[in-house]
Amino acid sequence: MSNMNKVLKNIILISDVNGACVDAILSTGLYNIKLIVVPYKKCVEELQQKYGGKIENYLYYIPDTNAEFQDEFKSDYNLNYSDIIKYRDVQFKCYRHNLRYLFDDNANNSIYYTALKYFLGFFATHKIDMVFSRILEHGSISDSLLFEIAKQNNIPAYIVSMNTACAGEYLQSIIRYNDKMFVDISSVDKSILNYDKILQSLSGNYSNNKVAKLPFSKMIKKFLSKKNKTLTQCIKWFYEKRIKLHIRYIRFSMKKDLFKLREETSMSQIVEGFFCVRKLKRLYKKVSIKDLPEDNFIFFPLHMEPEAANLARATMGNQLFIIEQISKLLPEGWFLYVKEHPDQFAAAQVEKYFYRGIPYFRNLDFYRRLMQLKNVKLIDVYAPSSTLIDKSSATLSIAGSALVEAVAKNKPVIVFGDGTTIVELLNDSFTISEFSMLSTAIDKIVNGFTAKYSDFEQVMNKYVFSINNNGFYGKNTTLEEIFKLLYKLPMSTAGEA
Repeated sequence: MSNMNKVLKNIILISDVNGACVDAILSTGLYNIKLIVVPYKKCVEELQQKYGGKIENYLYYIPDTNAEFQDEFKSDYNLNYSDIIKYRDVQFKCYRHNLRYLFDDNANNSIYYTALKYFLGFFATHKIDMVFSRILEHGSISDSLLFEIAKQNNIPAYIVSMNTACAGEYLQSIIRYNDKMFVDISSVDKSILNYDKILQSLSGNYSNNKVAKLPFSKMIKKFLSKKNKTLTQCIKWFYEKRIKLHIRYIRFSMKKDLFKLREETSMSQIVEGFFCVRKLKRLYKKVSIKDLPEDNFIFFPLHMEPEAANLARATMGNQLFIIEQISKLLPEGWFLYVKEHPDQFAAAQVEKYFYRGIPYFRNLDFYRRLMQLKNVKLIDVYAPSSTLIDKSSATLSIAGSALVEAVAKNKPVIVFGDGTTIVELLNDSFTISEFSMLSTAIDKIVNGFTAKYSDFEQVMNKYVFSINNNGFYGKNTTLEEIFKLLYKLPMSTAGEA
C-alpha cells in the first residue's frame, strides 16, 4: 500500500530548531506536524520561513516578556482541579527545572499552570497520535509536561537519548517515555557501527581532561605552552575565549526585563553565584585527593547539578542519598571514590544562568556531609576518569559516558538510571530498581565479579543508531527510517526492556 493511501498520523515535535527532524518526517509522507515547540521566537520565524503551512502550529516557550508568554500560551480550555491533581508529579518536575532560572514561587507556578492550560486545550482540540522530542527530557513545560499529557492519554511519546559520543559519532537511542522502554530499531537501515573503533575510543583516553573542561588559568598555560604563538594569535584567542563572551553576558544582564529565563541574569546574581562557586571550588580543592592511594574502591563520577540526567530523567536522582547508602553497605577496607564533575565549577564561565541556581543545587554542606563518611574519598576534579575506571573495582552512575567507557573496559557497572542509558540493558550490568539490589551488587563486586558483556554488540545493534557531528543539521536517512518505524509501532510493542 502506498503512503498516499495511509492514514496520516498527527505528531507534535519538540526542540527541532533547525528542521532536521521536520525534513525526515515530511520525507516519509506519513505524518501531519500539528505543532512544533522550540525555545525562541527567532526559531519560529526561521522555521516558518522554511516550512510555512507544512507545519500547522508553531510555539516558542522562552519569550521576552510575561505579556508575550501569556499571549503565546493563550487558551480557552476550562482547567479544573482534577487536571491539576492528575499532573501534580510533573508539576514538581517542572518546578525544579525552573529553579535553574526563576526563584519567584508565584511566577514559577503561574508559568506551569498557564502551560498546562494551553497544552491540555491543544490535546482536547487536536487529535494527536505521537509526541517526539529531538533532545533529552529536561523537565520543563516544553517537554516533560507534553510527555506526561501524552502518557495520560495513551499517546506514545518518544525521546532521542544520547548514550555517549566517541570516534566523531553520537551514539543515540529512542526511548518511549510512557514506560521508559528502549525502542527496538534493529529493522532500521542505519549506518553500520564500527564496534572495534567505538571500544578502542572509549577504552583509550576518551575521558582524560579536554581543554574545554580545564579552568581558565590552565587553559592559558596550555595555550601558551604551544610553540610559535604570535602576539596577535594570543590576543585573538583571549578575545574569542573570554572577552567576547563577557560582553555578550553583560549586554544580557543590563536588559530590564528578566523574564527571558535562560539568558537574563542580573549582575547581583552573577556576583553572588561567582563567590558561591569560588567557595565550592576552594573547599573541594582543599579536601580532595590528588595522588590516588592503593585502595579497593568503587568509582562514582558525579553528575553536575542542575542537570537533566538527575533532575528529570532519573527516578532516583539524589546523588547525596545514593552515596550515603553505598557508604553503609561497603565492607571494611573498601572505599567509594567520588569525583566532582569539572563543569560544576566551569559551566558558569560559559552559561551565566548557572550562577542563579548553583546555591540551590550544590552547596558547601554537600561536600561537608560527604567528608563525614569515613569510607568516602573526594578525588581531584582533574584526575583522569579513565585512570579511575581502570583502577576501580566498579563504576557507578545515574547515566553518562563513564558507564559506557567502563563497559568498554569490561569493568562492572552499577546503574541508577531508569530508561536513561543502554548500559541498563546489558546482562552483566547491575541496574538498580530497589535498594536491596544495591547490596547484592556490592557483595558480588567485592567478591571479584567479572563482567564480560557478551551481549554488547547485540544491544548496540538492537537499540543504537549513530549520527555524526553534522547529522542533526541536514537530511538524514536514518532519522527518516526511524520515523517510518515509529509510524508502524502499536502502543503494546513499541519498546522493550
